[in-house]
Formats: sequence, C-alpha cells, structure tokens
Amino acid sequence: MNFIKNFFHFNKHQSEQKYLSDDVIEQIKDFNCRNLTKEQKLLIDKLILNKKLKNLYKKYGLCKECKQPNTAYEHCQSCKQKYLSNDVFEQIKDFNFHNLTKEQKLSIDKLILNRKLKNLYKKYGLCKECKQPNTGIGWCDKCFTKQIGQEYLSDDIFEQIKDFRYDWLTKEQKLLINKLILNEELKKRYKKYGLCKECKQPKINWSWCN
Repeated sequence: MNFIKNFFHFNKHQSEQKYLSDDVIEQIKDFNCRNLTKEQKLLIDKLILNKKLKNLYKKYGLCKECKQPNTAYEHCQSCKQKYLSNDVFEQIKDFNFHNLTKEQKLSIDKLILNRKLKNLYKKYGLCKECKQPNTGIGWCDKCFTKQIGQEYLSDDIFEQIKDFRYDWLTKEQKLLINKLILNEELKKRYKKYGLCKECKQPKINWSWCN
C-alpha cells in the first residue's frame, strides 16, 4: 500500500514540475552535465522529478539565459521565443489570466515556452495594443516607450487618417487611431481639434496648429 501511495505521490509531483525552480538551478548550475559525479547524479534524480526535463538536462545541460534545460545542443527553444506570435495571441486573448481553467493553463504552458513571457502573462495578462504580456498591472513598458518616443505623426500615419472626421469617427476608425497615435497628448489633441492640413499634425486649438 505504501509503495502504491508513494508511486502516485511521485507521479503527481513529476507532472507538476513544468520547469526548474530557482532553488533547483542554484544547486545544479555549476555541474558538468556530461561528467556528473555519483553524488551529483543522485541530487539530479532527487531535484528534477520531471522525466523530460531530467533527460534534456543530462543530454544538453542548462541554458545560460533562462536557466532551464536546453532542448538541443547549445539551443534553447524557450529563449528562442522572444515574443508572442499573432497566432498565440489569438488563442489566448480571451482568457482571464487571473482565473485560468485547467485546460487554459495547459494551453499557456504549451504556447508560451519562454519562462519570462509566461510569468509576465500569468501575473499581468496581455497588452491589447502590442499583443504581448504586460510588464506591470495595467502597464506595458513597450507601449509606454513608444508613446514617449512619438513626438509627432509620421507621414504614413497622416495618410491613413487624413480623411477621417475627427468629431465623427466610426468604431473602426477609433480603433485605428488608438493603434496609430500612441502619444496620449497627440491623441487627445487630434480627437478634440483634428488635423492641420499644412503641417500634418494635430491642432492645439480650434484654429491653430503648432
């Protein structure tokens, strides 16, 4: 009976271990995966319960970036994923990251391989603008940086919105404006006063532009 109990207990923890914790990494980071001592092998077997992770570690070692087992020789599939693709975004955009179902959690683990991106998503959810995980509560560093950097409207943006009626925007036009004009001050001026046809920038009042 104890054997059966221990067996299921082991398999439960094995299935729960999706990645190596910081504590595990600290204990094994200096090991040479190709030349483990007897004591190190025992420790690996004790710490890495997930069979797949253990096999990857023993075969390829740890990734220097994310500290997880490499997925091939000097290659880490997790680190290769620098951002979420549109396909991934479409599959998870309607999830409530605060209250994921079991199936949704499995989907997240399958779709978001990069540990940093996954942790950010689970903690802060998605930015609807850039379709990437937020970096804080209701906050996206990437979009904020763009807002700060956008000091004026480019010719390309002007061409896309020049024929809009700023005081009578359609739903689609509003979405496009929010996508194109990231600087809140410029956006506010455009929605209130429209564009100057001369300098192609939002006016600062009813009659004047910059």
